[in-house]
Amino acid sequence: MTTGELLVALFEAYRNNDDSAFMKAGMTLIEEEKAKNHYVLANKLKKTLSSVPDVNYNKSSFTNKLNRVMDLPKDKDDGTELVKIIYPQKNFNDIVLPEEIKKQLDNVIVEYEKKEILKAYGLVPKKKLLFCGPPGCGKTICAEAVANALDLPILYVCFDGLISSYLGETSSNIRKVFDYASKNNWVLFFDEFDAIGKSRDTVEEHSELKRVVNSFLQILDGFTCDSVVIAATNHEKAIDTALWRRFDEIVIFEKPNYEQIILLIKKKLRAFQVECLDVQKFAKELQGCSYADIERVCLASIKNCIINGNRPITNEVFAENVQMELKRANLIQKIGE
Repeated sequence: MTTGELLVALFEAYRNNDDSAFMKAGMTLIEEEKAKNHYVLANKLKKTLSSVPDVNYNKSSFTNKLNRVMDLPKDKDDGTELVKIIYPQKNFNDIVLPEEIKKQLDNVIVEYEKKEILKAYGLVPKKKLLFCGPPGCGKTICAEAVANALDLPILYVCFDGLISSYLGETSSNIRKVFDYASKNNWVLFFDEFDAIGKSRDTVEEHSELKRVVNSFLQILDGFTCDSVVIAATNHEKAIDTALWRRFDEIVIFEKPNYEQIILLIKKKLRAFQVECLDVQKFAKELQGCSYADIERVCLASIKNCIINGNRPITNEVFAENVQMELKRANLIQKIGE
């Protein structure tokens, strides 16, 4: 699309009161400027698009339009924002995934892209996903990669604002989030989902949290717009069974195996010099670690390389960072015992 065509698309979206089209055209314009190496302009445009300027919104202007798009829902009592908008940067090339998970997510993406064809046959694409697995194994980054593939911004739910100490307000906040999400197309992302989705059969849970689960079930059932809902949890066994049945796809994440560790190390170090790095040896030592743990080893080695004048990453440097990470993992395990 030329710059002129993008400007026409922006004006048409504004005229038609189409918030989703307006945001999409705006983000496309930003990416076009980045491609031209106009990074200063691209950053200014992105900052404007993703923030609420302090201006008079009574005027008929693009900033008035942005204000309505970006007027985020807030908790009634303390004014805390219930969501934040994130524009995805990561994609599937940035991560290592088992083939089974990649197929699951590819299927979701294809169905969403073909949703109009499916609707013509009375069918709907998979739009409600539950990501389960231990911390650091790719749930959050995969949600970002899905959003990137679908060309959708992420509406990230902030649980510090969502969960209220006042009776009934948590359910009200959940409804506010879904009402806001229904106005545009997003990837609506609930991280640490077990905070509101705990089983109602658990004896120690009080009646208010049980009402929250009931409300969430009702609201999720009635959420029929074209946004994608992704919930992620490290504690899948704590999730209410009725919630499990509401999701179209359940994706189980696990710690990487030997082959995946090798791929991840090579991927993370591909842009840097390495000096005869014994990747196979280190992959064996790092078995049992999460993707995040292994990435931390790679990043520490990269920092060492940069700080020391872009020297090659050696076995000695990498081994030192592996041992530091393993000690860190053992410490965390002891604290948790």
